Amino acid sequence: MGVQDAPIAFGWVVASHQVGAGVGALGAGLIRSTLATYTPAWVAAGTICLVAAAAVLRIGRRAPGVGLAAIAAPQP
Repeated sequence: MGVQDAPIAFGWVVASHQVGAGVGALGAGLIRSTLATYTPAWVAAGTICLVAAAAVLRIGRRAPGVGLAAIAAPQP
């Protein structure tokens, strides 16, 4: 992905974040209307946050300069 693709990727991240926020608000509203409490919505949100945190911790780190550009560069 080149530099010119960055705005498109950023746009998709922002758009998906907005859709997720809308779905979360709708879900919490439905839970509140059905059960007369927000507790299950808070528990679900906390669980999703813990799953996301575990997923982020599994992301590997690369050594500086060992990206695709460094691999594809011709060796002198």
